Amino acid sequence: MPEPKSHAIGPTLRDGLELHVRNMRKAACSPSSIKTIEGEVPRLLESWMDKPIAALTGSVLGEFHD
Repeated sequence: MPEPKSHAIGPTLRDGLELHVRNMRKAACSPSSIKTIEGEVPRLLESWMDKPIAALTGSVLGEFHD
């Protein structure tokens, strides 16, 4: 899997997910856990996947949660 892309304002949520899944595979995590993460995060956070992680502030996340 390629390294996360470089962005002017940091990695996106998609980049973070790819890195997390890659680390899960290296740690020999359960394939079903990996499948769940790969499916659920994009499904639930679709509109945020290409936003920089740095933009996901506490106030933004709080609004989403509410």
